[in-house]
Amino acid sequence: MKLIRENWRILRSIALSQLRAKYTGTALGAAWGVLNPIAVTLAIIFAFSVVLKINMERFPLFVLAGFFPWNFFSSSVSEASRSFLERKDILRQLDFPRAVVPLAYALAGFADYLRGWIFILPLFAVFNPKVLFFLPWLPVILLLNLFFVCGLCLLVSVMNVYYRDTSHLLNLGLIFWLWTTPIFYTADMIPGRFYWIITFNPLAQFLEAYRAVLFSARAPSAGVLCACSAWACFSAVAGMTVFRGMEEDILKRL
Repeated sequence: MKLIRENWRILRSIALSQLRAKYTGTALGAAWGVLNPIAVTLAIIFAFSVVLKINMERFPLFVLAGFFPWNFFSSSVSEASRSFLERKDILRQLDFPRAVVPLAYALAGFADYLRGWIFILPLFAVFNPKVLFFLPWLPVILLLNLFFVCGLCLLVSVMNVYYRDTSHLLNLGLIFWLWTTPIFYTADMIPGRFYWIITFNPLAQFLEAYRAVLFSARAPSAGVLCACSAWACFSAVAGMTVFRGMEEDILKRL
């Protein structure tokens, strides 16, 4: 928090620059941040509901409650992995903590994510008005989610400076991670011998928390909140530890 407070100006500048660059020249601008996950959700709904004939009540909302947070996570981490390579000019011109760069990318993705909720939340409230009573839990989940993403952004950004294959391997890993996360199916559909994948999948815990509020209209369980908190702390500490250990040679390797 001290790092963010002391370098807020430059962090904000990089984050705004990243947001502008993302939608420059597009007719719909920031609306793409919402349209993309909705379009993918509709395609998945067609594949699973129409073709594979999965019978689940309010299946579109179930998928959207999972894929929208996933889209924030995957896009933020993927973009942050290239952050130092894209911002090497400013790193050479100004003297500031290097961690600000990937954190700015994470905050840019988070700002985009928050803006998307303006359009997404009403969908859940219309189909289940009880959701409104449990919305105070949403900021808690969002904050834990942000800390988790920030830690991974720090990790992959510095790793990609040292090992340029990192961003490519990350994209492959995210594909595998996507389909082993219960976004398009429920956790109880997974055979027992593979259930350990869910247990050790942090995104599964976060999606369970989101769905508790948005899909089931209830407070997240204490176990799920503890798991999300643990993953957020672990990611933030691990990301900062690895980053600090490799930070000194970043400029030499750019």
